[in-house]
Amino acid sequence: MSKLPLELSDRDNDSLTLQADGESVWVTCTSGADEVTVGAVEKDEILDWLTETTPN
Repeated sequence: MSKLPLELSDRDNDSLTLQADGESVWVTCTSGADEVTVGAVEKDEILDWLTETTPN
């Protein structure tokens, strides 16, 4: 991976980690001993979703 991961956690110590290289993103969710990773997902798909505007 070429970027440092973004690591987020909540009060229950569940965590979300995003890792990215130039074009793809991997998303890992962890709760206790359970972990699931999704990816590689195209970075542009996530960026498009994040930047969509919702009509009022």
